[in-house]
Amino acid sequence: QVNLTAVAQDSSAVTDVSQLSIMTATVTISGVITATGDITLQSKVIRNVNILSSSDLLLDSSSSAIVEVGSGAQLSGGILTILARTEGAVMSDAGSASATNQFNDDAIAYINDATVNVGTLNLSAQSATSYSAKGRSVANIISGDTLAYINDGTITAGSGGVTISARDTSSFIAESPQEEIDLSLLSGPLALSLALARNEIDKHVGAYITSSQVTTTNGNVSVTAESNTQANATTRTTSVSASLPPPFPNTLSLTGTFAANVILGWTKSYIEESDVVTTGSGDILLDAKSTSTVTATTEASASASVGTISFGGSGVAAGISTALNLIGWVVNNYFTQTLSALLGLSGTENSILVLAYIKDSVVDAAGSLSLSALAAMTLLAKVTNIAGSAASALAGASSVAASGVLASNRVSSRSKAFIEFSDSYAGLKTIDADVGLTVSARDDPSITAVVTLLASIDNTHAPFGNANAVAAAGAVSLNEVHGGATAYIDDADVTVDGDVLVQAIEEATLKAEVTSEAKTLGSSAFGSTTQLAVNGLISTNIVLSAADAHIVDSDVAAGSGGGVTVEAENTSTLDAKIVNATTSGAVAVGATLAFNTIGWEPQNTIFNLIDTLLGTSIGTEQPSDVSATISNSDIDADGNIVVQASSTANLTAEINNKADASAS
Repeated sequence: QVNLTAVAQDSSAVTDVSQLSIMTATVTISGVITATGDITLQSKVIRNVNILSSSDLLLDSSSSAIVEVGSGAQLSGGILTILARTEGAVMSDAGSASATNQFNDDAIAYINDATVNVGTLNLSAQSATSYSAKGRSVANIISGDTLAYINDGTITAGSGGVTISARDTSSFIAESPQEEIDLSLLSGPLALSLALARNEIDKHVGAYITSSQVTTTNGNVSVTAESNTQANATTRTTSVSASLPPPFPNTLSLTGTFAANVILGWTKSYIEESDVVTTGSGDILLDAKSTSTVTATTEASASASVGTISFGGSGVAAGISTALNLIGWVVNNYFTQTLSALLGLSGTENSILVLAYIKDSVVDAAGSLSLSALAAMTLLAKVTNIAGSAASALAGASSVAASGVLASNRVSSRSKAFIEFSDSYAGLKTIDADVGLTVSARDDPSITAVVTLLASIDNTHAPFGNANAVAAAGAVSLNEVHGGATAYIDDADVTVDGDVLVQAIEEATLKAEVTSEAKTLGSSAFGSTTQLAVNGLISTNIVLSAADAHIVDSDVAAGSGGGVTVEAENTSTLDAKIVNATTSGAVAVGATLAFNTIGWEPQNTIFNLIDTLLGTSIGTEQPSDVSATISNSDIDADGNIVVQASSTANLTAEINNKADASAS
């Protein structure tokens, strides 16, 4: 047996920034290894970082685990295992200061320009590091590649087959925890609390064979790429200001939160410019999967209270929450992105791609041949903002409470599974499978967004003077889901014993709930009262989706009783609920604008308003397409030939706008 291992790790916990280092573990094979037993080549980077500080933290580093078999290397033996892995934990906690984790994280295992003759080949790359940042202003800025591949190689394997796997299960937590401030003892009571948390993730996961020859005898060939990362941004802030008896009867409490998740990248499994053959028996599987989840929680609470026996007391409480959660959208500047969300502009789209494909290659499976691409990006967003003010005085109590939310949640993903040959390709275009062929793409993007805000006033304790109360609440909520699934065979000669299935399934889901309340209470036995409650909502929900399955310019033969099915399904679901409640003892004003569309391109809020009020069509229709076709192709099937497409759009909208004013 041969075992070569490189490990780079923190020998003990890193507790200071000065101890942080770039970590690289590399195994390189360029010669000849002949073993009667097994061969194991592995590199690992193991992080153990836990830094606590009361001042700002910036952790800027990289982790690289690399295994290379190349430069004319020749390996033979029983089981050949090649593994590159990054793992461990990176944690920074800055208390009430800022903390940033900025890392490049690579795990790459590959065979390049080498010859391998083994019973079993297991080639894998794994990323599994957890990143956590905690403080008042925090960020995880993480990039990197998780790649396992064969390039320009000649691979021969026995019944153990060939497995190429790339998997990313990293996690990212950005948390700005709750903070309470009491300034009641100062001459000018003032509570300020601002919480910021963001994750910016750009990672790529790939497993592939390029410019190579891969042959197994009675063994499978499996090429899989999976991204299953978890990103969580949480901001919580509680700002409380209270005034003691004279001489300080006035209070001011302000609170704000900003949370952002920006996720980019791709996941790919493919064979390109290669010959891949299983003889005797053996399936060939290409599987690309992205099932990452983004969770965003934003909670803000501002409270100002005055309890005094003085002649005059005032309380002001204001809270503003901004949440930007973008999967498959580019953010160059957070200010412009926030402004775009406020105006209902769409921004720059850069969809998450999930691809499984065979291109310009000859593939012959003694068993089944399967290509599968699944994109199932999930975004869960919850925003809560509560502002409350109460003033009490013998004469003259006044309060102002304001609560605002700007929430933008967007998901854009595309899944594609296909077999194709380029115009410049001059070789054979044969795709053979003895036990069926499946080309399947599925896209399931999902958003669940809940926004709750409240601005409340209670001035019921000013018996001998005026009692004034003003409460204002406003929310702008923009949710977009863009999805697409495509599966096809293009310019190929396909011969299969059994069924041929080309399938594209799209299922886009958007669930949004916005609840806003503004209310005032004020009374005075011998003075006047002024009460005003204002509440405004703008809610925009958009679903765009498409599904396409086709065979074009191809010859497809399905023997042994097999049939040919080309199938496309597109289901779009939009479920929106809006509650706008405004209550005042004098004047109550409530306004709600709701725009819910399936199959219309996004446009700005002003154009949406004009279309709604005037019944115009400034917007551009982009129907939720579904298409299943066979064109310019010869199909020879023992069984049925089925071409079918189905589309379903479900839109449910519930709007409740209530304004209640009662004078006493």
